[in-house]
Amino acid sequence: DIILIAFDTNKSKKFLNDNTNEYKRFLNTQKLIRNVDEIHIIDINKKLLFTTLNDDQPYMIETESGEIVSIPYSNEINDFTLLTRRGHTTDEFRDILIEEMNVLYDESEKTSKIMNIGLHPHVSGRAYRVRALREFLEAAKQLDGIWWATRSEITDSYIEQANSHI
Repeated sequence: DIILIAFDTNKSKKFLNDNTNEYKRFLNTQKLIRNVDEIHIIDINKKLLFTTLNDDQPYMIETESGEIVSIPYSNEINDFTLLTRRGHTTDEFRDILIEEMNVLYDESEKTSKIMNIGLHPHVSGRAYRVRALREFLEAAKQLDGIWWATRSEITDSYIEQANSHI
C-alpha cells in the first residue's frame, strides 16, 4: 500500500524552520504509526521532499490541489536494507547493485528508468564497504546514455515530458 501524507509546507514554514527537532519527531512518529519506511511530503512547487517506494519510473499523482510528481525511491536497493537488515557481504551488495543496473538499463531501451540507491554514510561509507560503491560506479560508467541527475532535475525533466509518458 502507498500512503500519501499531506503536509502543507507553504503554510507550515515556521514549523519546519523554527522547530527542526519537532519536525523530525513528527516524521518519525508518522513512520511508526503508519508502519512505513518513507513519508511523502511535497512542496508548493510540486517537488517531492520525500518519495514513493512503488516504481522505477516517475509518474503524476492527481490531488485536489493539482498534479504532483512521484519520484521513485527504493527501500530494496538500499544499503541499510541490504547490508544491515539482510546481512549481505560487500561483494553481494556490489553484485546486487550491478544486477539491478543491468536489468534497468536493458529495460530502458523501451522507456526511461530510474535507479535510486539509498545510501547512508554510516553503512556503505564504512572503509570495508565503500569498495562496493566504487566498483559499481566503475561498471555504471561503462554504459552509454546514463544521466547522473538529482531528484530535482528528474522532477523538472519529467514535468516537461509527462504528457507523453506511457
